[in-house]
Amino acid sequence: MPEFFPRKTIEFRALELKLPRRVSLSLIGMAALTAVLVRLLRLAVLANGTLSVWEVLPIFAVGYIILLGMAAAYLGNHPVHQWVWRAPLFAVLECVSEAIVSAILIAMHSERIGQARAEWANWLPMSLTTLVRRSISIVVFALVLAFVVQTVRRSLIHKERGEEKGHA
Repeated sequence: MPEFFPRKTIEFRALELKLPRRVSLSLIGMAALTAVLVRLLRLAVLANGTLSVWEVLPIFAVGYIILLGMAAAYLGNHPVHQWVWRAPLFAVLECVSEAIVSAILIAMHSERIGQARAEWANWLPMSLTTLVRRSISIVVFALVLAFVVQTVRRSLIHKERGEEKGHA
């Protein structure tokens, strides 16, 4: 018969999480990584001033996919009832991180507003606009995701209970 419990506790091995998993558990880490990825994607798009609207829109869609995918990766580590405070906090920390990246890019004379180079006077309005847009996007996405998760869970539980009754 196999031993399920070791006789000495020294036999227990610590479970070390891989780096991507550790980062996905960190609110600050995920928000900062998301901000850097999204802002650098935006910089790469706006640095090439010859793109048409139809070439820029798919790239910005990719940016939103990254933003919402990272939010989902972070939120997926926690119970749905905690998303009420985790989603808005993720949005705020992501925007603060993006504002920091934006400030660094302005200092390097690399930040853009459309075709023009951003100046320090543009930093606060850009940051507030980003805060509003990202917060609305992340919170609405989290609400939709929570609805889908709860619906699927209920469906699976209902199906499981139905199978249990059928076998009994």
